Amino acid sequence: MPRWLIVFTTITVGLTGAAFVLSGLAQTPLPNPFHGSFLTSSALMLNVGIWAIVWHAAYLLFIEKDLRLRRLAAFSAGLFSRHNIYHRILPVLLTSLFLGAFTAYKIMIPLVNPFSHDAMFSDLDRMIFGTDPWRLTHALVGPTGTAVIDYVYVLWFPAFLIIPILVSLFCDMGIRKRYFFSFIGVWGLLGLGLATLWSSAGPCFLELIGHPYQDRYADLLPVAGAPYAMVGQEYLAQGYREGGMGIAKGISAMPSIHVSVAALYVLLARQCHRVFLVPALIFYALILFGSVHLGYHYFVDGIAGTAGTVGIWWMVGKLVSRPAPAEETMGVPAA
Repeated sequence: MPRWLIVFTTITVGLTGAAFVLSGLAQTPLPNPFHGSFLTSSALMLNVGIWAIVWHAAYLLFIEKDLRLRRLAAFSAGLFSRHNIYHRILPVLLTSLFLGAFTAYKIMIPLVNPFSHDAMFSDLDRMIFGTDPWRLTHALVGPTGTAVIDYVYVLWFPAFLIIPILVSLFCDMGIRKRYFFSFIGVWGLLGLGLATLWSSAGPCFLELIGHPYQDRYADLLPVAGAPYAMVGQEYLAQGYREGGMGIAKGISAMPSIHVSVAALYVLLARQCHRVFLVPALIFYALILFGSVHLGYHYFVDGIAGTAGTVGIWWMVGKLVSRPAPAEETMGVPAA
């Protein structure tokens, strides 16, 4: 096993194990490592392998007109070679494993540091814009724009599952290492560390926690014409009331991990495939806009998340080795 993967495994498995210990001590629900994200990522990886075999069989049959089972078997074995397992499959699965522990940690945030910074962040928003920024966004885009933003915001979740797999398949070794370590850094340092230090619930949950600023957002919530946001916020609120485990449960506003991950895509596209840089920038801008527009976050949550992500990407870039020469997607050595 390569050294970088030993380090990555130690971090992800260590954090997952620590979540069990801390959950037991705090008497909160234990993490579920084999949760929806892990199972979905596993299924997606398996599907990628199956379709690669199918397409290679079609290539041999119709292009080379030489569909010998020996050739197809050699290709199939190469997909699950030790190299690919170490460098492409394990990082995705270990990342998903950690995300099962993340929910357990997130549930504990208000127990460690009760939500106490919402007023400061709400006031910062007003100081920056002279009013609540969500009032400006709704005046700018109207009901049709709200429906579009609501839909795009939901797309964050499939992108969140698919992009790590695309990185493992199509980016070179150096970028893969930088991305996966940065990904864990974003969720660990920002999503747990800063989220605990700057514990806050977010605009849409102020009524839930009985915060005196809840009336400030009365004209926003529930957001009209945003059914996905309404369902998502009720799901999170119910999880907070019940205190149970579940996919993506736990509430925390500062910093915004939605925006942080979208910013990570921009940094990734800039280094891996620049053709995706403009789409990544548009996606980032819409997620930042939507985080405020839909009432999930304060504007400063997204700015802090972006700044933190850039810092982590830069720091990890200094720590990992330089990118290795480009490799073939399925583990065939470069010519």
